[in-house]
Amino acid sequence: MRVVTDTFAYCADSGYHIREAGSTAVQELAFTLADGIAYVSAAIDAGLEVDDFAGRLSFFFNAHNNLFEEVAKFRAARRM
Repeated sequence: MRVVTDTFAYCADSGYHIREAGSTAVQELAFTLADGIAYVSAAIDAGLEVDDFAGRLSFFFNAHNNLFEEVAKFRAARRM
């Protein structure tokens, strides 16, 4: 329970989405994917099997008003 409540406390203080913090669409995509890669790498280094945790990973992207930029971002993310 302590780990969970510590995680809640940490996220409450620092859980601001990358795009809302001022990144561009390109930076949002890059940082989000880089974070995911780092999380998976750290879990593997800790001895976890990818198949045991990868299905539980999730993330989201914001959608702002520049339609063409956002469509391009989502298409690029899907391709990567």
